[in-house]
Amino acid sequence: AGLFVHASLPLEETALSLFKGCTTHAAHALGSDNGELVVGKYADIALVTLPEVSPLREDFFTQLILHTQTVDTLYIQGKKYE
Repeated sequence: AGLFVHASLPLEETALSLFKGCTTHAAHALGSDNGELVVGKYADIALVTLPEVSPLREDFFTQLILHTQTVDTLYIQGKKYE
């Protein structure tokens, strides 16, 4: 069955955990007050179209990361770029 931490977790819980790990938790680990989408903080965000990957795959999240190739919209310091 492999050693996949996410295999027994609900998809939504895993996605939220990964999102926070890449944003809020990462910012706090670096001693930064960023990493949250709140009023008064700049937003640096990349919006992407996710590839079609079956959520039943054990390596679902790895496949999403490896095969997401195009940024649809980019926000830097709250300003939208297309």
